[in-house]
Amino acid sequence: MIPEDQERLESLLRRQPLRGPSAELDRRLAGLWSLKARARWRLVAAAALAASLAVAAGLMLMLAYRIPREGALPKPQERALIVEPQPVVPGPGVEPAPDLASARREPPIQIERVWSTPVASQVVMMDDASPVLQERRQVTREVRWVDEQARVTIEWTISDEQTAAVPWDYQ
Repeated sequence: MIPEDQERLESLLRRQPLRGPSAELDRRLAGLWSLKARARWRLVAAAALAASLAVAAGLMLMLAYRIPREGALPKPQERALIVEPQPVVPGPGVEPAPDLASARREPPIQIERVWSTPVASQVVMMDDASPVLQERRQVTREVRWVDEQARVTIEWTISDEQTAAVPWDYQ
């Protein structure tokens, strides 16, 4: 814009009468600054502050008093009585324990089961224009070792997803 045009426009704007704010604006400002509105905002702020303090207090309690998980070992007592185990002396009605070193050791029994579930299959065209059926399946393998002499059972379940491709025949 040319400086002379800008000056002329400013002088025209200065000559225009000033308008007062609308009544709607006055009502909105009065409602915003009224006692009720301020009390409502104070209530909301106090509720938010109380909630954040409650969360902080809960976190402090959780850190101060950790709840032991199920299966966790108890803390040792300061005055715990430590007793050395003594072998049982055979007497009337008590049979001596069998010597595990001299007993014949049987190898553990291994039981293995494998099963699969088809997940999805699709026909795919190869580069040499021969169609191939591509199948995805969920394969689950369960292995169990049982040692009857030691009375121990170990069990593993392994899950895997495999993809197999087989030629697709039209005939």
